[in-house]
Amino acid sequence: MIRFLIDVSISFIILGLFEAVVKPISIQLTKRSLIKFTPIVLNKLDQAFPDLIRSGNAESLDTFVRNTFSELSGEDWSNIDTDYFWRVYDLRVTLDKLKSLDNLS
Repeated sequence: MIRFLIDVSISFIILGLFEAVVKPISIQLTKRSLIKFTPIVLNKLDQAFPDLIRSGNAESLDTFVRNTFSELSGEDWSNIDTDYFWRVYDLRVTLDKLKSLDNLS
């Protein structure tokens, strides 16, 4: 029974270490890759956007972005969280920012 309690305690410590150290490092590395490749992804997205509009769904847009990041980085991006990309480079947010800047002048 004591061995079980020690094993559970060690498991919680390892889980806490993972959450406190490994996970933030992983998120930071993903953000760096996003920032590094985003100009190229956006350039390719500009070229493909008319076809993506005709497809009519957001899933094909997300798939295109993930596939482009995969091609550029050589890693599989099918399970990597791209929410940071969409938050930072959301066209709606950009248009709102431009509109607010236009109101200042």
